[in-house]
Amino acid sequence: MLNKKEIQKKIYSITNTKKITKVMEMISIIKMKKIKNKINNMFDYFHTLTEIIKKLIYLMKSKKETNIFISSKKVTRIAFIIVLTSKGLCGGLNNNLFKKVIPYLKNLSSKKIIYKLIILGKKEINFFNQFQNNIKIYDNNFFKKLNYLNSTKTFKTLFSDYKLNKFDKILIAFNQIRNKSNYTSVIKTLFPVSLKNNNNNKINQNSWDYVYESNINLLLKNLFNQFFNIKIYYSVLENLFSEYSSRVISMKNATENSSNLIQELNLFYNKLRQDSITQELTEIISGASEVLMD
Repeated sequence: MLNKKEIQKKIYSITNTKKITKVMEMISIIKMKKIKNKINNMFDYFHTLTEIIKKLIYLMKSKKETNIFISSKKVTRIAFIIVLTSKGLCGGLNNNLFKKVIPYLKNLSSKKIIYKLIILGKKEINFFNQFQNNIKIYDNNFFKKLNYLNSTKTFKTLFSDYKLNKFDKILIAFNQIRNKSNYTSVIKTLFPVSLKNNNNNKINQNSWDYVYESNINLLLKNLFNQFFNIKIYYSVLENLFSEYSSRVISMKNATENSSNLIQELNLFYNKLRQDSITQELTEIISGASEVLMD
C-alpha cells in the first residue's frame, strides 16, 4: 500500500505530465492552423487544375486521342506512395492507414503484381518489415524539409519512371480530411488519371474547347507533371493536418485523464492523512485514559 510520501510524488509527477500534454495540445493546435491555411491557399488552384484535367481527358476521349497519362493498360508494375506521420502520439492514425494498405499489398502479391513502396515519414516503419524487399524509397526526413519545391524534387524521378513505362500505375495512401476532428484512410490513383466516378453530364462540351498552340504532348506532359506534384503535396498536407488534429485529441484526453487521476490521488491522500490523524488521536486518548486510571 502506498504511503503519503509516495502519493505526493505521484501527484507531482502526474501534474508535470499534465503540463506537458497541455503544452503539446496547444502547439498541435497552432501547427494545425498553419497547415489548414496552406491547404486553403492551395484549394482554388488545385481544384481548378483538376477541372482542367477532367475537361482535357473528356475532350481527348471524345476525339479518340490517347496519352500515357490517361490510357488504362494491363497493370503489372505499381509504385505505391505511403504517407506516414512525422511524429508519434497521434492515436491510431497510422494503424488505420495500415489496415487499409497492408491487405491491399497482400492482394497485389497474390496476383503476382510487382510493386515498389515510397514511404514518407519515420513512425511505425516496423509494420512494413514484411515488405522490405519492395521498398524503393524510405524518406524519414521528408517532413523536416517539407515544402512544395522539395516535394517536387523527391518525386521527379518517379514521374520520369512512369513516362518511361517503368510503372503502369502510381497510387498514394494517406489520411484524408473529413472535418476538423475526423479523417479517413484512403488509397487513390495518381496515374493513369481517369474520369471514373465523375458525372460527365455536368461537363458542357459546347461551352468550352481548347486550342493547342504548341505540341500537345509537351503541353500534356507539363500539365500532368504539375497535377502530379500538386496532388501529392496536397495529400501530404491533408495527412499532416489529420496528424495534428489527432494529436490534439490525444493530448486533450491525456490532460483530462491526468486531472482525473490527480483528483483520485488527492482523495486517497486526504483519506490516508485523515486516517493517520484519527489514529494519532486514538493513541493520545488511550494514553490519557490509562494515566487517569492510574
